[in-house]
Order: sequence, then C-alpha cells, then structure tokens
Amino acid sequence: MHRKRHLQIVMVGILEYLLLFPLLLTIALLALNEDIRSLWLFTLPFVFALAYFISTLITSNKRIVSVMTITIMSLIIGGLFCIFTSISFFLWPIFICIYTFIMFRAFAYREYDIDDLFKVHYFWTVALPCYFVGYFFYEHIEQLNQYRDHFQVAGILTLLVTLFISNHSMLRRATYSKEKSPVIGRSLTLQNRLFMVGTIVLLFLLANLGFVRDVLIFIRNAVGRVVLFLQHYSVPINPMLLTIAHKSNSLLFHK
Repeated sequence: MHRKRHLQIVMVGILEYLLLFPLLLTIALLALNEDIRSLWLFTLPFVFALAYFISTLITSNKRIVSVMTITIMSLIIGGLFCIFTSISFFLWPIFICIYTFIMFRAFAYREYDIDDLFKVHYFWTVALPCYFVGYFFYEHIEQLNQYRDHFQVAGILTLLVTLFISNHSMLRRATYSKEKSPVIGRSLTLQNRLFMVGTIVLLFLLANLGFVRDVLIFIRNAVGRVVLFLQHYSVPINPMLLTIAHKSNSLLFHK
C-alpha cells in the first residue's frame, strides 16, 4: 500500500513538472548556458523524488523540522548547482527559490492527501493557457524559436494527460460515491480508455489528412505493382484487381 502511494506521488510530481514546464524552460533558456539547460531540466523531477523520500524518513511531525530540512536542502542543492555551473551570483536566489518550491511540494504530499494538493482544473486553468500563449513567443522570438519543437512536444503530452486525467475524474464523480477514491469497474475503465484513445487517433487523422492520403496512395500503388508483377508471370488474377492495378499504375506515372 505504501509503495503504491509513493509511486503515485512521484507520478504526480512529474505531472506538476509538466504543468510548470513552460516557465522552467523559459528560465533555462534565459539564464543558463546551452550545455547545461537540458541537464538542469532533466534533474528537477529527481529532486522532487529525492525530497519526498527524505520526507518519509523524518519521524517528527513538527512543522519546524520540515521547514528547516527544506531550507537546508534547498541551500545545499541550489548552492552546489550555482557554483558548479558558474552562473551569475544575482541568479542564485531564483534557482534556490525553485528548489525550495519543489521540495515544499514534495514534503506537502507526505502530510496531505493527493486529492487535496493536486487538482485536475490546474491543467485547464494554468497549464494549457500557458502552453497556448507560450507557443506564440516560441514561434516569433528568435532566441526561443529553436526550442519550439520541444515546447510543442511537451504541450501535446500535457494535453493528452489532461484529457485522460479529466476523464478519470469525471468517471469518479459519476459514481456519486461520497468516498474520496471510489472503486471503478475495470471493464468500464478499459472501455472508457479505449474510447479516449480512439477519439485521439481520429482527431490526429483528421488533422493530418494529407499524411493519411499519402499513405493510402502508397498502399494502392504497392498493391498495383504486385498485381502487375503477377500478371507479367501469367499468374491467374482476379479481373477486379487487374483493373485497380492499371488505374494505380497510370496514376503513379501521372503523379
């Protein structure tokens, strides 16, 4: 039970990381050198996990103990990072504050329930608007433009996560249970997930009709070539397939 809860909290930490990724990426681009940006962004979820597991080792429930631990850890990790990366002394408070915030959230999950700290509407009211507005900056500002693809990938991933989490939240509310974590049937959950995946795939196909058309043309031309090859070696062929092959071959050369 405890292992499952620990894993859930680490996953929630990663979701919060996605939620704040536009801000963190912008800070990294403006304040850090190119060779350490990716490393810093990559290590932040691990800092959250480390802080959470350290919080589970603290037996005292006194708030002052947690505050002192967070402060010391933030100063040590933030200070070491700033020293070894040789960033400007004036930027130290920014990074120490970031580490402090990450550790504060990690320690909070030790004391409070996940549903009390992590709300689904954060994605709709904070994350998606930030990605939507931020895209225009990454599209039109030259310094940010080269990282537009990274920003887009994170935005698409955040949108997919938002859809699935929101869907699961609505399923829980649909049970009309007074429990915080009502039990949802496995078959219902599976059907719902399959419906979500099918909807996302359909939206992807509709948004990339040109790509789908090229794939269908490629398949049709491949079938046409196979049929013409069999015809060349006098293998009996269905007349309908032969007609399709001739049409595909003519279209191919026409194209």
